[in-house]
Formats: sequence, structure tokens, C-alpha cells
Amino acid sequence: MFDKTVFYTCIFLLFAFAVIAFLLSKKIIYFRKLSETDQMTSLMNYRGLCKNIEELLKHNISFTLVIIDIDNFRVFNKHSYKLGDDVIKEFSVLLSKSFDNTIISRFRIGDEFILVFPNIGSEKAKTKIEEFKESCRKHIYTSLHNFSTINLNFTEGIVETSISLNTIEKLFSEAENSLRINKSKNSNPIN
Repeated sequence: MFDKTVFYTCIFLLFAFAVIAFLLSKKIIYFRKLSETDQMTSLMNYRGLCKNIEELLKHNISFTLVIIDIDNFRVFNKHSYKLGDDVIKEFSVLLSKSFDNTIISRFRIGDEFILVFPNIGSEKAKTKIEEFKESCRKHIYTSLHNFSTINLNFTEGIVETSISLNTIEKLFSEAENSLRINKSKNSNPIN
């Protein structure tokens, strides 16, 4: 004859294992997101950015990649690192509010950011960046209310995927080269 105690114990253990598996999967998702998020800005970090770009490349989705570097950022950090952090945080919020359907990332740990525009060519991306530049010029930065400079500007490097630009390394290299060229055209010193 079948023992009901064994049956109920097995059901209980299966239920307990299911709950544990569910909780562990939630923790794994949480830690994965944490590992792909910049702590200061809550934007995607370099690891998350690379993962997203690799997915786009894997599925042959064309995109334009833009590196944004805040001009003269050293001035803020020379005043205080807290001011520099506050400027980065405020700039990040402005970026997030300004772009839909765009991958936005803090690039490494400095004052550079990456935007990835899926299915958008470089000319349309340039237009979007120019519009954002204008928004930045008009924005009143609360972090700069007691500072001599109240405006913020940036320089960008733009690159579009192509047959020859089909790896993360090549895209970053070309975008950084474009950024250097644009920085040299500006009267602002390179950060």
C-alpha cells in the first residue's frame, strides 16, 4: 500500500525546490542587472553596453554609435569631485529624458557617454545630437548654481556600422578617432 506521508513529503519538497529556484532566478536577474549598471548614474555600464552591441551585431542590425565627452570637465573636478559627480548625474538624467529607443551608457568611469541608435544612420543621429546639444546649452544645471560656469557643452564622435566596422573594437576605435578630430576642431582643450 502507498504511504501518504511519503507522497506529501515529496510534494512539499518539490514545492520547496520550486520556490528556491524562483528566488535564485530573481537574484541572478538582479545581480546581472547590477553588474551591467553604472552605480553613480544608473545608466548602463561598459559591460551592459558591450552585451547590447554584440546582440545588435549578431542580428545584423545597423546602428550609429556616438561617444559624448563633456567639454572642460576637469574644471568641475578641480573645484571638487562632488561637483564633478553631480554634473555627471545631472547630465545622465538629461540624456535619459532626451532619447527614446536609444541605448545609453556611461563609458567606462569618466565623463564620457555612449549612445547607440539602432536602425538610424549617422546623419539622423547627428541631427539628434545637435538637438540635444542645444538642450544642454539651454538647460539650467542645478549642480552648477554656485559655479562660475552655468552652461555645459560636449563634443561627440560618431560612427555608423558597416561591413568594415563590424566589431566592438573597430567601432569604439573609429568613434574615439572621430571624437579626437572633433575635439581638435573645437577651441576647448581635450579632456
